[in-house]
Amino acid sequence: NSYFQQLNNVIDIAHHGRVEFDYFCCINLPQDDGTMKRIYLDVEIQNVENPGYAPLTRGNDYLSRMITSQNGKEYDYRNYDGMKKTYVIWILPQATKKRDGHVNCINSKLENISGSTIERLES
Repeated sequence: NSYFQQLNNVIDIAHHGRVEFDYFCCINLPQDDGTMKRIYLDVEIQNVENPGYAPLTRGNDYLSRMITSQNGKEYDYRNYDGMKKTYVIWILPQATKKRDGHVNCINSKLENISGSTIERLES
């Protein structure tokens, strides 16, 4: 359908190397005002619970590459506001019994340390 588009799961970024996602797509979400909002989604299956590094660290790398790959398509140096949200879902089918059924969400959020300036949530 026109809302869901599977993308090439290999991204080569000059001077940064190649990453191969398990399943990479974009989803166009219709909004109440008739516009579309696009998000990028990567779904990863990690069969080894402890591969020698934290999957969270790898997830951050994948998110960064998903954002960087939008440069020149969704945004450029004149319009960073065109950048689309990105999500990575990690599925660990071989997780230990103590982790069975667990769902964790990790996100970035603004924390005001000093002053009263608050950025818009959508930014």
